[in-house]
Amino acid sequence: MRLTRFSSLCLCVSVVTLLVAILKVSSVSQDIPRDRRYPAHWWAPIVDPKKPDWEILPQEARPGEVILSKRHELGLLSNFAPTPFVFHGKHYASLEGFWQMMKYPEGPDDSRAKFPGLEWKYTRDQVAQMVAFEANHAGALASDNMAKMKITWVSFEGRRFEYKPTVPGQHYKLK
Repeated sequence: MRLTRFSSLCLCVSVVTLLVAILKVSSVSQDIPRDRRYPAHWWAPIVDPKKPDWEILPQEARPGEVILSKRHELGLLSNFAPTPFVFHGKHYASLEGFWQMMKYPEGPDDSRAKFPGLEWKYTRDQVAQMVAFEANHAGALASDNMAKMKITWVSFEGRRFEYKPTVPGQHYKLK
């Protein structure tokens, strides 16, 4: 394979960028003491120039801050994680799917289903089986519909409650 001057320059820039990231990671990780009660791989530096903006890598978290990553078992603590469960006899693929599902009409008699001019791209049951960003995206579509209806409530088994109350709401008390 023959490299042009431009592709050689791009390759050099990429290598330099990667080396700078590695040096940054190693210098940061040496400065931060880690709690030895937890597995060392939780604190292992990660070099990923394409990491999402929301992610806080181990070397970026300061003492007392949470590492926000889904790259290993810590991701199981996320509502985005594929952690299936059964609640009130119904199967859910993830907590995110459960959370976003409550924005959708519970059936044809639900006032949300009857609101004129709205499209519900998914059913409540479909969203209940989604995980991660798929469920989150379905919830964003439902939030758009809620804004058009000028409502801020969601529902579970016929009970309505505020989606984002100022203090922990009914959804925290579901049993």
